Amino acid sequence: MTDKLIITVEKYGKDAIVPSVNVMQRKHWSVMHKTLKKWRLFVSNEMRATQVKKVPESAKYRLLIVSYRKRLLDVDNLFASHKWCIDSLRKEKFIWDDDPAHLELVCQQEKANKTTGEIPRTVIVREKII
Repeated sequence: MTDKLIITVEKYGKDAIVPSVNVMQRKHWSVMHKTLKKWRLFVSNEMRATQVKKVPESAKYRLLIVSYRKRLLDVDNLFASHKWCIDSLRKEKFIWDDDPAHLELVCQQEKANKTTGEIPRTVIVREKII
């Protein structure tokens, strides 16, 4: 079973690209809270629009997150930057939990510009393992 969510800049604006942890660390805690709320809304809307079901049981999933962005991040920053996205996926039951027993996480990034022909967006793919 494979499900996919695509969160695009055209639909949700610049917030559709996860902000760098380096940027978010300088923000007030309330900004981080608002970011989490926005991502919950994005995930909820996309799950409803694409008719993706909530996970019914405590199963293990492989989660692939591909971030198409103008400026690429360091690998450690890339994984940490998706915290709000992953927390939103958990709260909206796209995944059961974000601990190692329930989640295998893969984060990737691709350059999005006129040369590559890609548009800035976040693509989230869920695949059941067990």
